[in-house]
Amino acid sequence: MRAFLFVLVAFVVLYAESPKSADEYVRLALKANPDIRSVQYAYKAALEEAPINSTLPDPTIMTEGRGIPTDLGNFEETREWMFMLEQRIPFPGKLSHMQRKSEINAVEMEFKSDDVRNQIIKWVEQTVYRIAYLDKALEIYQQQIDWMQRFEEIVKSRYTVGSATRQEWLKAGIELQHLLAERIELEERRTNQVRLLNRLLDRRLDHPVAVESLPSDLPTIPEQELDSLLTHNNPALLAAQQRQRYAGVDVGLAKLSLYPDIALMGGLMVMNNMDDRLMGRISMTLPFLPWSGKDSGARIERAKIMKSKSILDYNYLREKLLQQLFNVSSSLHTIQKQKALYDEEILQSYQQLIELSLADYKTGGESYIAVIDNIRKLLKTQITYWSLIQKYMHNRAELEYTLGSGIKGAS
Repeated sequence: MRAFLFVLVAFVVLYAESPKSADEYVRLALKANPDIRSVQYAYKAALEEAPINSTLPDPTIMTEGRGIPTDLGNFEETREWMFMLEQRIPFPGKLSHMQRKSEINAVEMEFKSDDVRNQIIKWVEQTVYRIAYLDKALEIYQQQIDWMQRFEEIVKSRYTVGSATRQEWLKAGIELQHLLAERIELEERRTNQVRLLNRLLDRRLDHPVAVESLPSDLPTIPEQELDSLLTHNNPALLAAQQRQRYAGVDVGLAKLSLYPDIALMGGLMVMNNMDDRLMGRISMTLPFLPWSGKDSGARIERAKIMKSKSILDYNYLREKLLQQLFNVSSSLHTIQKQKALYDEEILQSYQQLIELSLADYKTGGESYIAVIDNIRKLLKTQITYWSLIQKYMHNRAELEYTLGSGIKGAS
């Protein structure tokens, strides 16, 4: 028995989870998420491209024999042997351009890695906020179930003394069952969100999750130049800037394809019955000749087209992100105004209305339909209120993702 209790306590300690904030879950995801690790590996691999693309081609060593006897027994009578070493040397500037392209590509990969990281942060935060909302919704439903059970007891007591009909009693019971059924659906939605969060954290899908409550006071959005923040922080936009730089270097490399590469060869000639001799050779490509320069012209035109495309892509992406940014910002300000109305008037009024309805029903001054309707309206109002807060936090995470960083100075 003691062994069983020990195992049970160990299981509870292992799997019990205290409520965590969105920031705490983000920190867990940054350490464990496989997508983040994958793009980090891709970035590290890109860093190794620069030395690969900036070194001279491998030299070639050659051995050549001339006048080799067909009778291999007289192999030593071979007239001459040549031992040669050849090195191809690209035209000055080609290797440095290739190195620059690799360096720019690595920087672009770093920004893409940051974008994936920020996207995971956004998904984790939004999932945590959805779970927090569902926890609050389940709490509200339990309050409504308590209200309905209280109302059912009142109807039952009135029915036993003949001041309420059986229809009223049955109706109260049916409404209670509806609430219980809707609560089951909410529990299933929470289970699905927990699975999603655990997948982002790269752990078992059934790992228990506890989150902090949604804030009743919404964090403010500082009055800053969102345009400037977007331009300087958004990784996707910064990656597009690097793509422009890459295209510019590619144009320069394409123009260098019009210039010749050279190959240097040196060797030793070992001749039978003669003194050994050194030998050398210089060869050069001729890409500028009419029949050989067509591919160079095509490379240059293609590089110019891709540069124009990169500029167009950057401007289009920037305008698209700006539109998203201002749409989300506008939505946040709208939600703040809506929440203020609920805080100042709507919620308190409905709470008082329920108490008055129940009191009036006891004395016969209120119909059972009105009481049920008021309880339902309170439920809807509370759910709407907390869904506004969840939507605000969801959109705020979207805003931070679009900006490419957390909102500095926000409270």
